[in-house]
Amino acid sequence: MKGIDSARKTRVCIYGEQIADALHGNVIGGAELQAALLARSLAATGWSVTVVDPRAHADAATVEGIAIRSVPGWYGGIRGIRVLTHRIPDLVRICLSVKPAVYYVRGFSFLFMVLLVLARLTGALFFLAVASDLDLTGFRRRYASFYRKNTSLWRWISEIIPNHLTARIILGCADGVFYQHEAQEALLRRPGILLPNIVGEDVSASALLHRGKTY
Repeated sequence: MKGIDSARKTRVCIYGEQIADALHGNVIGGAELQAALLARSLAATGWSVTVVDPRAHADAATVEGIAIRSVPGWYGGIRGIRVLTHRIPDLVRICLSVKPAVYYVRGFSFLFMVLLVLARLTGALFFLAVASDLDLTGFRRRYASFYRKNTSLWRWISEIIPNHLTARIILGCADGVFYQHEAQEALLRRPGILLPNIVGEDVSASALLHRGKTY
């Protein structure tokens, strides 16, 4: 990775809600568990790992050598505009202070566009993990399986529509994608790095640092 000093090359930022809880043993679901497992595995192999969890209870805490950062302004400001006035600015500030060489996110959120842009501006890599089969399907199937159950107009405006509109951009621009099984791998007909989603102590650091290689 050109332009990145040697100390930064093993620095990774894992972003996601409630990952801090999973690191403390309070697992909410599979997404949080996998992110926590990846954080532990990378930390055990010598990586400098920071988990940015907007719902974390404390900032700058450390668990098993993994730094945990909250997003202080996550609940601040006026509902409806605080994503622009508080959440995104604070998220950018924290990520810039971490200075990672690799970003890792799981699932799809329009906020991941912020991390993707930061990765491009700073020469870092951006990795995405597929959280479910629905992540790789079209709007109609998502609506039938999930969206129509969410009848709140506010949720449609603030979350569902922005997430759906940015999902393909994020997937297409990611430097690498973690998949869960062979059927998902077959749907990921894209250049770049493809890696199995289940990780253990044999996580390959080199796989996260080389562009353009297909696994």
